[in-house]
Amino acid sequence: MRYKTVNLQPATYERLKRYQFAGRSLSDVIDQLMDVAEPEELYLEALKVHRGRMKELKRSGGLSISDTQRARAKRD
Repeated sequence: MRYKTVNLQPATYERLKRYQFAGRSLSDVIDQLMDVAEPEELYLEALKVHRGRMKELKRSGGLSISDTQRARAKRD
């Protein structure tokens, strides 16, 4: 069987390990979690958040160049 390496933040790894019991591998845990949450549901939720942000942007009159630069600096 071939394996892939997945990089996780330490806190995420510790959370994931809490789902591991009765000899289950982390791969088993991830498979079960993905079976519960369909990708389409996650995409729709992300789309709702994006649409909400766009509505807020339109209501507020948009962003200035300096606003976008500050937001980008916070993100980086």
